[in-house]
Amino acid sequence: MPRTNEFCDYVADRLAPLGTVTYRFMFGGYSIYLDGLVIAIVADDTLLLRADEENRGAYEERGIGPFQPFPDKPASTMPFYQVPGDVFGGQDELVRWPRLSRAATLRHEA
Repeated sequence: MPRTNEFCDYVADRLAPLGTVTYRFMFGGYSIYLDGLVIAIVADDTLLLRADEENRGAYEERGIGPFQPFPDKPASTMPFYQVPGDVFGGQDELVRWPRLSRAATLRHEA
């Protein structure tokens, strides 16, 4: 039976205008898929979106660094960044940021 998570259900509902959103439990957290592409992860009920050189600056300008699941191991840094709190306030912003993450995922897979 698939594992479910209330926060992931909430995220999936909010991202539904972008396409088909699913999630899967992996390695102690969840991977969020948009039309089959991993665009985000959820760790401890925190949404982290994929970033690359083209959209990373938006996070860094807000003082947000990359996700580091094991802070004592710098090599564990992942290209996912916590979504700024104000992004959840409006549907337009909550659609724009994941759209940029989908583009980063597509660039990564190219």
